[in-house]
Amino acid sequence: SFAAGFVLCLLLVPLQMRFSRRFGAIRRSVAAHSDRRVKLISQVITGARLVKVCAWEHAMDEMIGRARAEEVRGVQRANRLRAANESIYFVAPLLQGFCTFALHVWRGKALTPSMVVTTLVLFNTLQLHLTKFLALGIEFGSQAAVGARRIQVQTSVHSLRASWSNAAAPTAAPAASAASAPTVDGVSLSAAPGELLIVVGAVGAGKSSLLLSLLGELPGVEGTSLTRPRRPWVLSGTLRENITLRAPRFDGARYAAVVRACMLEDDIARMPFGDATVVGERGIALSGGQRARLGLARMAYRRADAYLIDDPLSAVDPHVGAQVFERLICGVLKGSLRLLVTHQMQYLAHAAVSRVIVLRSGAVVADAPLAALNPALPELDGIREAASHAAAAEPAAAMERRQRGGDRHGEGLEDASILVVSEEREVGSVTWRTYRTWAGAAGWRAALPAVCLMVGGQACATASLLYLPYWGSLPAEEQAAPRHSWLCAGLLLAAVLFAVVRSQLFFHIAVTASDKLHRCALQRLLRAPMVFYDSNPSGRLLNRFSKDIDFCDSMLPQTFHDTMQCVLMVTASVGLCIALAPGGTHSAALGGVWLHSVALGCRLRRFYLLGAREIKRLDAVSRSPMFALLSECLGGLATIRAFRIERDLLARFHTLHDANSRAFFHFVAGGRWLGFRLDMMSFALLATSCFAAVLSKAYGLAVSDNAGLVGAALLYVIQLAGLFQWAQTRLATQMVSVERLAAYHSLPQEAALVTDAPPPPEWPHAGEIIAHSVSMRYRQGLPLALRQVSFHIPACSLVGVVGRTGAGKSSLLAALFRLAEPHEGYLEIDGVRTDRLGLHELRPRLALIMQQPLLFSGSLRQNLDPLGEHDDRAMWAALRNASVEAVVRSLPEQLDANVVDNGGNFSQGERQCLCLARALLARTSVLIMDEATASVDNATDALIQSAVRRHFAGTVLMIAHRLLTIRDATQLLLMSGGALVQAGPPEALL
Repeated sequence: SFAAGFVLCLLLVPLQMRFSRRFGAIRRSVAAHSDRRVKLISQVITGARLVKVCAWEHAMDEMIGRARAEEVRGVQRANRLRAANESIYFVAPLLQGFCTFALHVWRGKALTPSMVVTTLVLFNTLQLHLTKFLALGIEFGSQAAVGARRIQVQTSVHSLRASWSNAAAPTAAPAASAASAPTVDGVSLSAAPGELLIVVGAVGAGKSSLLLSLLGELPGVEGTSLTRPRRPWVLSGTLRENITLRAPRFDGARYAAVVRACMLEDDIARMPFGDATVVGERGIALSGGQRARLGLARMAYRRADAYLIDDPLSAVDPHVGAQVFERLICGVLKGSLRLLVTHQMQYLAHAAVSRVIVLRSGAVVADAPLAALNPALPELDGIREAASHAAAAEPAAAMERRQRGGDRHGEGLEDASILVVSEEREVGSVTWRTYRTWAGAAGWRAALPAVCLMVGGQACATASLLYLPYWGSLPAEEQAAPRHSWLCAGLLLAAVLFAVVRSQLFFHIAVTASDKLHRCALQRLLRAPMVFYDSNPSGRLLNRFSKDIDFCDSMLPQTFHDTMQCVLMVTASVGLCIALAPGGTHSAALGGVWLHSVALGCRLRRFYLLGAREIKRLDAVSRSPMFALLSECLGGLATIRAFRIERDLLARFHTLHDANSRAFFHFVAGGRWLGFRLDMMSFALLATSCFAAVLSKAYGLAVSDNAGLVGAALLYVIQLAGLFQWAQTRLATQMVSVERLAAYHSLPQEAALVTDAPPPPEWPHAGEIIAHSVSMRYRQGLPLALRQVSFHIPACSLVGVVGRTGAGKSSLLAALFRLAEPHEGYLEIDGVRTDRLGLHELRPRLALIMQQPLLFSGSLRQNLDPLGEHDDRAMWAALRNASVEAVVRSLPEQLDANVVDNGGNFSQGERQCLCLARALLARTSVLIMDEATASVDNATDALIQSAVRRHFAGTVLMIAHRLLTIRDATQLLLMSGGALVQAGPPEALL
């Protein structure tokens, strides 16, 4: 008879293993969807400024929501398998016991209470190890296998390595991905130490690809050197750490010379803590010019035989660029080979330039000294304007020097008020508010029925467990009566139905709660003010939307289900022991032991959770720096490999990882500490209950003479050893993830998106902008970033905004788009006060082109029109007007072509033209260009300026360093120290 129950147990194991293996396949799919969702959130965090000024919050929410929906569908499928395993675990010993006892009775043999209790104890042991732990082991093993395969993919990626021979003749072989045409093809360069080579060419000619090829960052190349990439990589640390890259030996003389040559002395002097000032993630506290000069200083601080420099002077003022070129490139670095990519044509005629290399479509079309080049080359058209450009720079430099001696307040960092804040974490117990938040997200209408089903299932299971020993205590002839078999079968069927329905429902609503927590946290994040993004590293934000969400998706449903089940089983155990306890002195003694055990258990729980919660929070908080460092490294791989600081960053990562591992280890060790003590307490309870049962029988004090019922009660007591550990520890610590997500539900929010009195549909129609004594600060308690700024910009004007780093140009842009709310005063556009509008009534009516063009991964169509407001004809017209139609036409899928992260499959100039097309598509009357042409050649600059003048009939505000960019301006605004110091026509200021 026992074989029947054992065979049933063995039949259930393959079923559970099949479920667990299927679970592993689903987890692989879920991991892919999770990666896509986290990648989208990462891009939104990185491009939050663009998302806000373009009013794309809803579009990004929907895009991430679609990725999340796919992820949730996979999680629900996986959790349905988990629920099935839990149902099997719950009813397996009862089914095995019923099959064994029914077959025993059917064969005409009698049951005894000792036989029933002993058999149930054995089946309970099999239940715990075969239907619970084995299933969990296979399940977690599947997850581990998924993680191991993902790690294996990364570790099997081919490492980029380059090696130059001693001969100074690096050769760039065809360099491109396997799916694209070569971007650099057959380029051979010969250079001697000390030479200065300048590389010029049109947008997309392959200039940056040439430098990456020489670094070994593209396939098919041999060579190494130090580089200063076009977009400087900035570590989240101090200014000195970014220059020295935490080199073990600090060279004070070299450092001073480099800082002086890069014109950083004045900037450092005005910073609050000098070169010990923290610059924030991605150098958020620095201007584009400061980041460019910081990148140059880092490159020059390391001594090397060759320096590859990718257009660093486009982001700085013309006179500053000229001095940096003279002092650094032609001065400090003059003993080394220098390969400079630039669009600044005035430097080609410098006496220190050895040769000029002209690239076209990835090939060298000219390589000679400037005097020997054919002046008819279209790439050299800018030289004709270089002399006038240099001459125009002198009045600008004089004006700059005149205003330097004035108010310098606030001119150290571009956004000195934006500082990285420490991550907050709760202290003390997880409050009941966190549990209510989770239950509210699950939905009370679904949560209450799930609890009722849990109670009903436990009641049926307890009744079945009690009835089996009762059946065995009956006389032999009574045991054979069919009603007992049918009654027991009915109780088991009810228990099975309850188990299946409650598990499926509970896991479903738990994932629903996680999805709602994610959705609410994401919506609050999208509506958070810009200063929140600037003062919190992206890794910290991603930590909550990756690891914490994964906990809520996969671990918390299991934990909640197990905790509820454990609480009900413990309640049943205590109830049975009390109901069957003897009376008199023995009853009081047993009751005292139980009360003492409960008190001791509560004390142990309180003592354990005091440390476990904080360690779990520390585990979560210590994970954020790892995410932040990984994010930083992924954004600067070329620089990291060029400077050979992989080991340093790996050591730093290992330090952060060790800190996180220590927290996790102590969390696990604390659980084992509590588990051992709860085991001892449970064994003491079991021994006390056994002695009480024996003594009560010996002295005739037992409430029931049924040994089977007493055995059933003791069976429940045996289960307490494991159950206490689940009920006491896991839930309170894992609710920390819910607590961290719920904290984002109370993030500060921007102003309303819409108002009851929206502006007219045609607003703004002309683009007249008036500022009335505008003062602005980024946060309460911080200094003003704008000070009593007043100006009047007539309609349809072309206005240039100029000023030193930290003068307030970016703050003026922030006030215009209400990225930060004015502290005093207000702005008017065409007679409408912007502070009285909803953000989505203001921001979509303005257009912005930023210095660093930003494209999201996805289709080109989504990047041009995320809101889906325009048809293909309008998109092609915008692309044509932006002079990038031919590039898109050449793509196989054209508007549906895939855009990789940050538009990496387009050149810098092409990305900027695509951003111009996006602005043209908006058809606004106010356009703000924030150094939009700083990183493109003169020809592309001219194309962009021409497109702006032809297709924008309204007002254009240009923040620019190039005087060519603002030469046609009708008005200039000169900013200094957050104040407007001069305003008027260019001829009056220059």
